[in-house]
Amino acid sequence: MPTFQPIRLNREETMHTRYFVVVPEGVPLADVMTGDFFVNVRNSLRPHDVISAVAADGSFDAEFRVVSINRISGVIKFRLLRNAVIDAEKVQASDDIEDRYDVKHAGHGSYSVIEKATGNKVIEGLDKESAHAEKTRLETMRRAA
Repeated sequence: MPTFQPIRLNREETMHTRYFVVVPEGVPLADVMTGDFFVNVRNSLRPHDVISAVAADGSFDAEFRVVSINRISGVIKFRLLRNAVIDAEKVQASDDIEDRYDVKHAGHGSYSVIEKATGNKVIEGLDKESAHAEKTRLETMRRAA
């Protein structure tokens, strides 16, 4: 019999926050998983938070968890949960492919990501920055396939 048996479970959304970042072209994943990369938003992060990072050049698509944060020294430790390294030749070949998604203003400061061919909304109710980040994520995933 296990020595520790939980007496209750916590809802995931109350225990950590999920973040998304588009990493500038040419920045490797090793540099992203440092406290220096997140210096401007370090105070927003907490242990157990999960960050999805997608390279703008399509070289990687990763997800990692904040393990610990030293607020004095600024050192942040991460645990890599998922890393999809994308073949550079495929990325180069896919650069010639036209974008499938577009960002459209939906009124009152709300934006939607739509499929260009059909006009169908893929995601709606986002702010402008989030809509563009989601479009980039969708295009990166499509081109990596």
